[in-house]
Formats: sequence, C-alpha cells, structure tokens
Amino acid sequence: MAQSDSDQMPKYDSSMLPDDVAELFARTLGSAGYDRVKTSSLTPHSFGAETGFAFDLSFTTPDGLEMKGKVLASQPGKKLDAILFFAPNEYYFDHYADSVGKLFASARLDGH
Repeated sequence: MAQSDSDQMPKYDSSMLPDDVAELFARTLGSAGYDRVKTSSLTPHSFGAETGFAFDLSFTTPDGLEMKGKVLASQPGKKLDAILFFAPNEYYFDHYADSVGKLFASARLDGH
C-alpha cells in the first residue's frame, strides 16, 4: 500500500528545539515541491506573553520564483503555534516587511 502525501510530510514533536522546528518548516516546504529551501537568522522573539522564536526562510517555487519568508513560532505546552509570511523576493517581501514586523510584534496566543 502506498503512503499518502500526509504520511510523507515531516511531523512536529513537542521535544523539538527551535532549530529543529526551523528544519521542520524547511523539510515540509521541500516535501511540498519547493527547491533550495534554507533557514537563517534564528533568534528569540516574544509571541504575546510566551517566549518564542523567529527565523527567515528562502526557497524557490517549482516555477522558479524566488521567495522569502519569516516565521514567528512558540511551543507552549506540547503544541506548536506559528505565523508565517511568504512573498516573492523581488519587491513584495521588502515592501511588506514593516507591516509584517508590526503584526508579529502584536501577535497574541489565544487565552494569553
């Protein structure tokens, strides 16, 4: 019996460290068909009242479009909460970077 696509996708584990979570996002994008996926700039970042982390992503779509992204994540309890922003590297990512930064700074987890 063949595995479904969801069986082949990387899975989150509550014991993962922030660098493991960044790698999880990279592997997930790679499994979804994106190329040259890289993570960088992993740093601590508040996520509402929680201590979280942020990191940058870069990747290329199957059609060759270069993309950049930013991820804000936290691991309260045994779950993973994340906000992702991806946009084409040319113009759009930098154009919206300030607005996304403000959104990330104002993010709150439900119940906090």
